[in-house]
Amino acid sequence: MKRYTVLVLAATLFCLIAGCSSEPSKGSDQGGAKPAAVDVTFYSGARVIPGDGSAPIEEATFIIENGKITQIGGKGEVKPPKGAGRVELNGQTVMPVLVNLHGHVGLNNGSSFGPENYKRESVTADLNRYGYYGVSAVAIQGSDSGDLARQIRQEQMEGKATGARIFTSGRGFTAKGGFPTALEKDIPMQVGTEAEARKGVDEQADQKVDFISMWVEDNMGRAPKLKPDVYKAIIDEAHKKNLKAYASVFSLADAKDLVNAGIDGITTSIRDREVDDEFVSMMKAKGIFYTPALTALEAKFVYAD
Repeated sequence: MKRYTVLVLAATLFCLIAGCSSEPSKGSDQGGAKPAAVDVTFYSGARVIPGDGSAPIEEATFIIENGKITQIGGKGEVKPPKGAGRVELNGQTVMPVLVNLHGHVGLNNGSSFGPENYKRESVTADLNRYGYYGVSAVAIQGSDSGDLARQIRQEQMEGKATGARIFTSGRGFTAKGGFPTALEKDIPMQVGTEAEARKGVDEQADQKVDFISMWVEDNMGRAPKLKPDVYKAIIDEAHKKNLKAYASVFSLADAKDLVNAGIDGITTSIRDREVDDEFVSMMKAKGIFYTPALTALEAKFVYAD
């Protein structure tokens, strides 16, 4: 196996013991300033999953310089630099970090799900649990109440909070009395007109959310659903505020309409029928991502068993 110079993985590879140090500042060539010290560590013995579709590398050897992987290969293919630290990883697995694009932290305390559980302790516990399992970031789709998520986001940026990095859309949009207000009570922002929708987006933007999210589904006909003119206004206003707009959607017809309206991502599985080639082509043509969120549905019965 030939040696690899890893560029893509350098920014994303996850290793519990490797950590990530900050990059050295650029030394000045004036005034005799000393060059920044280089932190180099040689790792060996781990099974490495590159994450690019290629086969795992057994008994891999790799070098990390200042928190970034610079070389990686099989056993004996990468040599330790002179003076480098050495770490043996026999029995360990190293892989790219995982990213959860549809999460709801802080709402579940193990026996119940709802806004009454949404506290700093529960949010922090969920983020730390994500980090433990190799999930480096989680996007919260519409279920963050108040300014707690933004506070924790700022603390993480300042190095004062641990766990998976949080990205928040604040309160997601739904129809008046729409899904999932039965579960999340007053957390979703309920709107019924274009004016209400645009006003809500402006409020979220002023609060520095990372993106805008919405629910375009009726809970199998049991709840009102956002009307097309309303969700189109949400998408349009989000883009005016330089924010991406994502949607949880049930039906293929609604998904196609959302794509035509300019949605930036679909964050749940389409569940009323099989996705067709037309929809796939529409998504690819506009560069729209799709997050199946299948495990969220499976968990309702798999973990119970």
